[in-house]
Amino acid sequence: MRYQQGEIQEEFKMENEAFSAPEESGLHYYLFHLIWDDEYYGESIHGFKLTVRE
Repeated sequence: MRYQQGEIQEEFKMENEAFSAPEESGLHYYLFHLIWDDEYYGESIHGFKLTVRE
């Protein structure tokens, strides 16, 4: 998975189909591009924003 906030980009791994929210307060935008190519075939794209408050 890849996370981007402005010019900052980083990749992270999901474990047990979950990820941790960033500790930095503010708006965080995510775009998930998921591809299945094992037992099932297909792909989906999901975008959302997450607000972290102090």
